Amino acid sequence: MLLSRDHAIEYLLHRHPSFFKKWTKHLDFWGEEKSGITNEFGVFAEFILDAFDTQNIKVLSSVPESLEHLIIYGDESVVYGVTLGCLESLTNVLLTRNSIMVRAFLETLGPYTKQECERLDRTWGTQTPGIADNTSCQNIDDM
Repeated sequence: MLLSRDHAIEYLLHRHPSFFKKWTKHLDFWGEEKSGITNEFGVFAEFILDAFDTQNIKVLSSVPESLEHLIIYGDESVVYGVTLGCLESLTNVLLTRNSIMVRAFLETLGPYTKQECERLDRTWGTQTPGIADNTSCQNIDDM
């Protein structure tokens, strides 16, 4: 059985307990109104970007596996939300940051997640470092 939106969010909250605070703020902001699946996974992108800003290697090293899991085991709406809500938001911001840490993070993405990022690059005509080329970089755990 594929992961639904609710199960995918539960999975993220279980794998990343520090995401709970940001998720709760998101729910409080929207109240009873539905935010939409891309906004919901966009909150996870914000969580990842916060980890870059604070150089939280623990979070950054665990995120690629979580994203890969959702791409592989998520239903169609989850894959859509992760791709357009999280990966697109994430790569748009990371395109503006030219750092070894960003490249190292993107190079640790799993093959299915990279495939979604490559599809985004083709759609938007972008070249995300660590996705668009095969230039290797040190592992994020080595930073």
